[in-house]
Amino acid sequence: MFKIIDNFLNKESFNKIQDSILNNCFFPWYFSEYNDYFGEKGLDKSKYIHTFYEKNNSNSKHYDLLLPIIEKLKCVSLIKIKINSTNYSDKIIEGTYHVDNEYKGTKTAVYYLNTNDGYTKFKENKNKINSIENRMVVFDSNLKHLGTNTTNSKRRVVLNFNYY
Repeated sequence: MFKIIDNFLNKESFNKIQDSILNNCFFPWYFSEYNDYFGEKGLDKSKYIHTFYEKNNSNSKHYDLLLPIIEKLKCVSLIKIKINSTNYSDKIIEGTYHVDNEYKGTKTAVYYLNTNDGYTKFKENKNKINSIENRMVVFDSNLKHLGTNTTNSKRRVVLNFNYY
C-alpha cells in the first residue's frame, strides 16, 4: 500500500535541501487560500506553496536542489513537484481526502522536511504517517490521503512528488 523510508537522503544532501528551503529568507513562498483540491477556504485552510515542476516545465530556479531526491526515487517522468508549508495552530486540522492526480500507474512521494506532530493519513485503513524530517513515504497516486497542520512547530513542511 505504501512504503516508508526513514533517512531517505544522506545527512549532507538532506541538510542542503532543508537549509535552502527552511532557513533561507529568500526562498520564494506563495500564498494559497486553499488547503486542498476542493476549494475549501478559511483562516485555518490556507498555506504557503512553491511549485518546482509542473506540465513538463521546471517552474523554479530551485529545481536542481531536488535532483538527489528525483534520482533516488528513480523517476522516469515527472508530473508535478510542489512544497507545502502549513502553519501552526492550537489544534490539528485535517485536510480533505484527495488523490494527487488521475493518471494510471503513477506514484506519489511525500518527503518531510521537518519533524512535528502533523501527519499524512490514508482513507482506506486510517494509517497515519508521522512527519519526521528526512522521511519519505511512497504510494500509488490513486490512494486517497490527507495532510494536516502542526501544533508543536511553527509550520509543517512537506515536498510532494507526482511521477511515473
